[in-house]
Amino acid sequence: MSRIMTPPWPRWADLKLPLLSWLAAAVLLLAGCSVRAEEDKPFSIEPVKGNVYRVLAGHYRSVFMVTDAGIFVADPINPAAARWLKSQLQARFDAPVRYLAYSHSHPDHALGGEVLDGPAVTVIAHVRAAEDMAWTRLPTARPEVRFADQLTVTLGESSVQLQYYGPNNGRGSVSMRFMPANVMFVVDWVLVGRMPYRNFQGYDVHGVIRSTRALLAQPRFDVFVGGHGDVGTWEDVKFYLGYMEA
Repeated sequence: MSRIMTPPWPRWADLKLPLLSWLAAAVLLLAGCSVRAEEDKPFSIEPVKGNVYRVLAGHYRSVFMVTDAGIFVADPINPAAARWLKSQLQARFDAPVRYLAYSHSHPDHALGGEVLDGPAVTVIAHVRAAEDMAWTRLPTARPEVRFADQLTVTLGESSVQLQYYGPNNGRGSVSMRFMPANVMFVVDWVLVGRMPYRNFQGYDVHGVIRSTRALLAQPRFDVFVGGHGDVGTWEDVKFYLGYMEA
């Protein structure tokens, strides 16, 4: 025999807002635990090509470029990684950090910017990434330079070409081509040596396909570095696109 429960049992309408608040808090707690777990893992630097280097922090990756005019750093990843990287840059290279650029707005790549920021450092992000960081009050260095489509940063004889392709993963996600080494850096929406995040959570799959096609339609890059996974080539990215299209 079925029953209809009446007060004092709470109704869904009464529970909905507290439950959603509890779920949001749980998600933030889990994200914080994940970041702390990554901070406990060892860090390392390895050469990629020419004056471009890769930073490894757990299963996260970033890059930086060293020139006589200064250093260009991509994603800081997290505060612990940024502190370690800052100490290594000071110990290994006779050049200051001049630029810090975010690949997109996700906190697991963009935290720690305040560690590398300074009076002589210019912080860069796409307009949508900068907007998202402001809306979510992300505790990292705020972008001072914002761009909509393309931006080229020149340091001495080297340059970094930043390009936006539309929605793919995260807001304002861009590629960075480091020249003359011709190294391409993309985070989250292109992966080499591993699968995309399970269930494609946070992905605009059609946007990923369109963005990857546009990336491959540009002049070929010699080396690909992703925010996760292995170092690869243009051919590896083409293989990844074939998987996404299948």
